[in-house]
This record gives sequence, C-alpha cells and structure tokens, in this order.
Amino acid sequence: MNPTTISPKSSLAKLVLYPKPKPFKVMVLGQSGVGKSALVVRFITRRFIGEYDPNLEKIYNFQTVIDNETVYFEILDSAGDPYESEYANLETNIRWAEAFILMYSVTDKCSFDECHRLKFLINYNKRRRRLASSMKDSIPETPVVFVGNKVDQLGDRMVSTEEGQRRSKEIGCVCFHEISVRESIDQVWNVFRDARRFWRVGSKWSRRDEVHAALARPLARACSDTCETNLSTPLCTRFTEMDLEGGAEACLVRSDSTSSSGQSESMDEFRGRASTDSRLPPRPERQRHPPPARPLPPPVRRMSVAMRGNNNSTY
Repeated sequence: MNPTTISPKSSLAKLVLYPKPKPFKVMVLGQSGVGKSALVVRFITRRFIGEYDPNLEKIYNFQTVIDNETVYFEILDSAGDPYESEYANLETNIRWAEAFILMYSVTDKCSFDECHRLKFLINYNKRRRRLASSMKDSIPETPVVFVGNKVDQLGDRMVSTEEGQRRSKEIGCVCFHEISVRESIDQVWNVFRDARRFWRVGSKWSRRDEVHAALARPLARACSDTCETNLSTPLCTRFTEMDLEGGAEACLVRSDSTSSSGQSESMDEFRGRASTDSRLPPRPERQRHPPPARPLPPPVRRMSVAMRGNNNSTY
C-alpha cells in the first residue's frame, strides 16, 4: 500500500472529497419580547420554549434540506434592545448577514414601529458595503422577510393584517408572514424557506450579471481593436456621393460588399480616377494683379500770400 494513500473513511478524506459548502447567514431582528429566540429554537428543534434572556445574542448552526438542496444555516439571534455602546456591533452584524427576518408582535404597536428604523439600518449598511465592493464583486440584494408573531393572541391584537402588509411594501420587504411560533411549526419553516428562496434568486441574477460583464469586456476590447484596424476600409455599410448632372439633387447610394459586377467595375473606375500614384498635378499659379487704381482728384495749386496779392487791385 502506498504510504501517501488516504483512507476514504478518514476525516482528512472527508475534508478533501466533501468540502463544507458556504453557510447561509441569517439575522433575526426585532424589539425585545417579540419571539425571536423562540422562532429560531422552534425552527431548529421543533420545540417551543417561551422564556429567554432578551439581552443574549447567539449564533445557531443548523443543517437542513430546502427545495432538494442541503442548506447550512448560521442564524444570528440578535439582542432585543442594544445599548448605545453596542450599536457599532449591531451594524457589523448587519453587514455580516446575507438575509434578514424582521420581526414584530401583533400585540405590541411599538415593536411594529421599531421595524421601520431597523429596516433603515439594514438599507444603510448594505448600501455602504455594496458601494465599497462594487469594483471587486457583485453583491446581490439582501432579502428581508417581514414577520408578525403572536397571531394566536386574538384578544390582545393591536396591529391588523392590512397594516402589516402595507408596512411591508412601504419599507421594501420581499414578503410578509403572520405566524404563531407557539402553534405552528410549518409557519416557522415557511419563513426560513422564503428567506432562502429569495436570496437564491437574487444571488443567481447577480452571478449572471457578473458573467455577462466578464464576457462583455473582451468583446468590447476586440470590437475596439477591429474598429481601429478598419478605419480606412470599414466593414459596415458604406455610402458614396454621386456626381450631379443637369442640376439633379445630390443623393447617397448604399454600396454593400455583395454588389454586382457592374457596380464593382464602376468602383474600380472610381478608384482609378481617385488614384494619384504619388504624383499630384501642379496647382496652377494664381495671377496676382494689383487692385485697380482709383482716379485721383486734380491737384489744387496753393499760392503763397505774396502771389495772391489783393483781389481789389487793378492792373
């Protein structure tokens, strides 16, 4: 046996043959007490747990199959009410995530209004990242799923379904869900499924645009070289001006490369007339004549005072 051979059952072979795919990073945002931690734990363990520390921030790793595709989730359960000193950490986490679940409680109008500010933070930080990376790679649009929780508490409801749908369109979320984490695991599953689907669609369009841009660069360069080479004899349609006879109006005749033999002969004749063989006829000299002299007025003789005498004197 070759000593360099790796056993297929070893952990090293698994790392080489089956590399771990890129994780799908999801961040759950919302005010404290809306059910963010319960949503994540319900999705991973299928169990409902009602009591959590609202100031605890944790990342959950989970592997599942969505649309016949294995997905490795990294889900960040953000703190409900970060202090002012933690806002920088919140913006860093927003730039880290690839998709967001923006959550509120239908029994709390303040949590519903807070989603507007959180969506602004998402747009601001993602726009900064996109502008900073525009020259390096193409970053897809970040999907944000708008979720209203606790619909099972009918008597305490303060936000209607119509208000949730309207707010989802106003702030630019990709879809809207009203769920009960306590009552339905399927509703919870649909939230994460839609986040993955919308991210995949945006990522596919981004990759397609990137491929088209990469293909367009050499094509544009080749087109530029061709245009520079063929400036004297363009391959495109050529237009020539015909001579005027009998006061006829000037027109443009389109001459294609597939012209008839008669047209080619006329073109040869035209080229023969246009050819000079480096011998230019001398330009006739222009006879320069002085401008015609204008007739001068007759000279006026001026006499001195002594010669004028006195007009009254007699001779």
